[in-house]
Amino acid sequence: MKKIYLLLLVTIFSVNVSAQVVTPSLDGAFPVEMASAAGWRFGSTLGGQTSFGKVDGETEKADYHNIDSSFLLAYQPSNIVAEFYWASPGTFYQWETETDTLNETNNGDGRFSLTLRGEKNVTIGIGYRIADQDTTSDTINKSLYEGSFSLRMLDGLYLAAGMQRVTEKFHTGDSRKWNRILTGVSLQVGDPLKNLFRTEVSFQTSPESSVDDPAIKPHRETSRIQAAAELLWGAFLFSYQYRNTTLGAVGTEIDDQIVARHRYGIGLKIGSATLGFYAGGGTRTAGDKVLKTQLYQGTLSLNFI
Repeated sequence: MKKIYLLLLVTIFSVNVSAQVVTPSLDGAFPVEMASAAGWRFGSTLGGQTSFGKVDGETEKADYHNIDSSFLLAYQPSNIVAEFYWASPGTFYQWETETDTLNETNNGDGRFSLTLRGEKNVTIGIGYRIADQDTTSDTINKSLYEGSFSLRMLDGLYLAAGMQRVTEKFHTGDSRKWNRILTGVSLQVGDPLKNLFRTEVSFQTSPESSVDDPAIKPHRETSRIQAAAELLWGAFLFSYQYRNTTLGAVGTEIDDQIVARHRYGIGLKIGSATLGFYAGGGTRTAGDKVLKTQLYQGTLSLNFI
């Protein structure tokens, strides 16, 4: 019987560590995590990014490889925003903690969101995502439906919440579903054409979910906190992001997995174009086992206010 090991929320639906929950990143190449956040974009956006990383474990490692390359188009003709995002299949390494081995997978990601902004104080969004994960033992088809909303208060304070319904389908005919809850708060002050400061803190959670086939490990109970800060100062963009994810132990495991990541970035704005470069790293720990990761990322976007 084939064994299938998954770390879903660290792989397919969250490979890009830059997606924001409450308000969009000031770098237009990055997508939003919740559809309602797209309603706070400053005009239409066209962008793309590519990222490379390496993984170092105690017994195995993977040298620099393309994690993904993506394209984003956000169109905002009035108070309606449509956002399309596509990431080409890239390479990701799953970590099997029981044997301390790395299993290569190929991931793709497609997203579409439609957002309505009313009276400049509220946004309502719906979203849909599809993703496939090709492993050495199976291809898992994933889909996600979302509903979300956000409020703007006191001119610069934003609150948001949403729910995503995730479905996984396996070659055996088995499928599983669960709800992912997202909430967050953001503060944004300044002029998007000159100097602008943005910060955001968000929280995500989802329960454990399993199928009847004992060869398929359950989707882990997951909780995540993410914090980000960005500063646009004239022609320069500075950013920092931190993410901490706890993946509950499943099966015979006795330790939760803790995934901690940080990323620094600097960008240059020339007219309507923004060029960005990012570097970061992190650790995944399970008991006394540690896996180290490094990430480098380049972006290019055009913004039309």
